[in-house]
Amino acid sequence: MEVEQYYAARSDYIEDILKYWNDQASCNNMPILCQLAELYLGMASSGVSVECLFSSTALTANGKRSSLQLYKLEHILFVHENFELAQDSLLTAHSAQLKTKNCCTLFRD
Repeated sequence: MEVEQYYAARSDYIEDILKYWNDQASCNNMPILCQLAELYLGMASSGVSVECLFSSTALTANGKRSSLQLYKLEHILFVHENFELAQDSLLTAHSAQLKTKNCCTLFRD
């Protein structure tokens, strides 16, 4: 199992964790753990997105919406934060559907 292999091979102190996992990936050792390390260690350690979310929350949950329930606030913030992603995927799906309809129309005529 890869976790046991990791615990057996690791030293108590790894100076550069990114270099360690890059070396493991190049040797094709522990492929699943290497993918997880790439996913989690590759994340930016910035608080900008969190600060933007706090700002959006403050603008949404203001004095005029003091009776807004928590689950509704969560839904509003989720839509706000993911609107562009959803819009892009809907536009892509819609344009693919239009291409299919145009193609079928051409064959019918």
